[in-house]
Amino acid sequence: MVINDWIHVTAGAVILFSLVLGADLPINPLFVSRYWLLLTALAGC
Repeated sequence: MVINDWIHVTAGAVILFSLVLGADLPINPLFVSRYWLLLTALAGC
């Protein structure tokens, strides 16, 4: 179960990281592109 936990942690980190990079808000200095939200959808599946 240790490997399964690491997979969940990695997937969660990818989701959070891609949401930060894909959120087009005026207060978000890390915005790169809206295409990062596709990575969020892929990792969420």
